[in-house]
Amino acid sequence: MTFQVKGEPEVVLRPGDVFFEPEGVSISRFDAGSDGATFLGYFLLGIGEKPELSYLD
Repeated sequence: MTFQVKGEPEVVLRPGDVFFEPEGVSISRFDAGSDGATFLGYFLLGIGEKPELSYLD
């Protein structure tokens, strides 16, 4: 899978790798290729906060 934070170099992730998406940045590339990918998202939240994902066009 290829992952890229806007303005940063691309990172190729292999099975078992981890990555971090900083708050408030745009992800310019998230490409799992023809094999697809499954990943687990873990969100650190304060008391009463709800996870939020925003998709850009």
